[in-house]
Amino acid sequence: MDTFTGYQGLKYDRNEFLRFTNMICNGFSNKVDFEEGEYPVFFLSGDMSYYSKLIESLHGLLFGTGSSLFSGKLNEKLFADNFTVYQTRNREDEIFSPFFDVEGTVNKNFRYPLIENGVIRAPLTDKKTAVKYSLPHSGASAGEYDSVPTIDTGHVRLKKTGKTMKELLNGRKGIFVMMAMGGDFTPDGHYASPVQMAYQFDGENLIGKLPELKISGSMWDMFGKNFLGVSEDSITTIADLNMTAMKMKVSLL
Repeated sequence: MDTFTGYQGLKYDRNEFLRFTNMICNGFSNKVDFEEGEYPVFFLSGDMSYYSKLIESLHGLLFGTGSSLFSGKLNEKLFADNFTVYQTRNREDEIFSPFFDVEGTVNKNFRYPLIENGVIRAPLTDKKTAVKYSLPHSGASAGEYDSVPTIDTGHVRLKKTGKTMKELLNGRKGIFVMMAMGGDFTPDGHYASPVQMAYQFDGENLIGKLPELKISGSMWDMFGKNFLGVSEDSITTIADLNMTAMKMKVSLL
């Protein structure tokens, strides 16, 4: 599998883009050895694949009908102390859409906490779902101008946790997942995925290309005891490509 480079953002710096591209290409050219085990695994925070089950479980309709893994657990602590998830329409979170939902709801600072310091605070709800199931109203409605509102799950982000990528590694070698397609969660929250493109990562540089891998873990551990944090810094200055890190089991594909 070949590597790739690109970016999406509001500013452009040619020298920085070339530096970022060269880091990816140089890392790809340097194949490194790998031993199976448990590693700090880094994902781009904007990649929702590794927390898709979390978003599904925060869907207000599933939550209210008892079909969610979080049903009946409002205000219970389920995850790590530094794990916070919010619904956002804030431009600082790389959200390029209106600051209100289709029902006109505007949240304070354009964010609404769904999980706060590991505690389930609210699911994603529109007005109808909030009233019907006696849930907090998060302002998560979506739809066309002439349609009945539905729940929008596309504006969920993980809060940064105050450390750089290097600090999250704390001297260890990590694995940066650049491409992981074909993975999924089981109904009880266990995750596994092939990784088509991965790099050995030291918190600042992509050291070398790893062979194709398989990663696995439980959602409860990934965002609980094995959660390391969400970096304050970005892998490039031309876009907010910060990373989420957690310990996972990694083996050869």
